[in-house]
Amino acid sequence: MAFESVRNLISGKPPVAPPLSNYKLPLTESEDAVSGAAYRLNRVGAGNFRLTLAQDTDKDAAAICLNDVDGAADDGSDAQVFARVAWITPGMVYKVPITDKDGTALTTLHTDVQIGATCNINDTGDGLDGETDTSSVDGPLSVIDIDEDEEVAWVVFNSCYLNTDRDLSA
Repeated sequence: MAFESVRNLISGKPPVAPPLSNYKLPLTESEDAVSGAAYRLNRVGAGNFRLTLAQDTDKDAAAICLNDVDGAADDGSDAQVFARVAWITPGMVYKVPITDKDGTALTTLHTDVQIGATCNINDTGDGLDGETDTSSVDGPLSVIDIDEDEEVAWVVFNSCYLNTDRDLSA
């Protein structure tokens, strides 16, 4: 399991299966796409963007990958490999596994990982980092529900590519 869309807080509706003709975005060279993982857009030249894995405190996650794809070889060619994605939009709730920071099975859930906490994405881009102390983390995810026994959480993205993080304190 990775980021699994379960409902929308704005509409109150469950998600519908995305069509096969959903958005396709190019992958960064030598990077494979993993279904359910969060990706951000990485600029690779003037006007060119490629998907790259979102992790840690990346507040510009753009999309959840919908299929596994082998990335293009890093051979200098212009060959592009595309992955089907669903845009991360405000209000979308995702069910995610709680893991250690490195994406492995959770050893000990940090006591600050609780409802209302802001947390980081794990290093493999497919879950919530439950190992890191969240008391001083302004992470990209907010926990709205948690099941410690099953080691899963329901989260929303605080910011994303379509809803960027804004500092309004100035």
